[in-house]
Amino acid sequence: MKEAPPISMTLPELPAEPGREYWLTLSFRTKGRTLWAEKGHELSWEQFQLPSKEPARPARSISGPLAMTRDGGTARFSGRDFALTFDTGRGLITGYVYKNVRLLKRGPSPDFWRAMTDNDIGARRSPDYAVWRDQGQAWVIEDVSVDRVDEASARITVAGRLDTVGARLTMTYGVFGNGDITVECAYEPPGGQAPMMPRFGTELVLSPGLETIAWYGRGPAPTYVDRDYERVGLHVSTVDQQWNEYSKPQENSNKTDVRWVALVNADGIGLLAVGSPLLSVSAYHVPKSEIEEADYGFKLARHAEVWLNLDLGQMGVGGVDSWSQRALPLPQYRIEGNRPHSYRYRLSPVEGDYSARTAEAF
Repeated sequence: MKEAPPISMTLPELPAEPGREYWLTLSFRTKGRTLWAEKGHELSWEQFQLPSKEPARPARSISGPLAMTRDGGTARFSGRDFALTFDTGRGLITGYVYKNVRLLKRGPSPDFWRAMTDNDIGARRSPDYAVWRDQGQAWVIEDVSVDRVDEASARITVAGRLDTVGARLTMTYGVFGNGDITVECAYEPPGGQAPMMPRFGTELVLSPGLETIAWYGRGPAPTYVDRDYERVGLHVSTVDQQWNEYSKPQENSNKTDVRWVALVNADGIGLLAVGSPLLSVSAYHVPKSEIEEADYGFKLARHAEVWLNLDLGQMGVGGVDSWSQRALPLPQYRIEGNRPHSYRYRLSPVEGDYSARTAEAF
């Protein structure tokens, strides 16, 4: 068989700009109509991140004055067009409002669990890591500090124990007068062994109405650390459209390598999350507990709220087979419970037409 000649391409000059990424995407398509495909049908594709890259410049502070008050177990913050309420007893944000639109009902809260997949069940190993199912809710808070940093910012630190596994978790929030919130989550492993985690991240419950979801990362189809076959780009959809139906409801529609994700209402007002540098993201109109309890998708009741996960990652889907230990993800796609983990992201209130946004806008 005659070997095909190599293909050479001349790329345009791409001067590196701070904080901007460049990708080369090659698409191989049919030249004409065939018995099995229309003209232009994509046969294969490949994507390369180009080396033209400069680190982003340090952001200039645009934060205005931040008002801060304490009332028993509640800390309140406000600035231009936004207000934030923090419950120091629960260690949670319980209110986040921008231009009179409520963005958050609760969260972020620690999350180590996912609705089990067919492979998770088939591996018959769920008792090994089922300890993580309720660890986010069982987090024993030992210390909460609320400190003003300067006239435009404050810091909240929440530290506590994960008693069942003997580990520790600390969440740190930076609150700024322009409405930005930085979130840092740090896990300290126990001295001994701890089982692998299905997920390491945080769960947020968004208020009703934030239905449009836009993200810059892999898509549009779902991706996982061992199923990251989609190309990086800008994608726009709805939370409802992202749901993937299985014969039995389970974990689905995750997105990997996400630079930023925004969920907005019909007026374009909503919540933006920017990873530092990358996030794993999923969004549903049902909580994980109800997904796991349902035998069939039609038994799930759609809620108006959105359960949003902003994670460092979750373990892979696995599936060398579906009925033994080989159904579990390969070792390189697991999250070890006996190693430290930490990550960071920024939440911001936003307003605009996200269907027209470009990837470098944030």
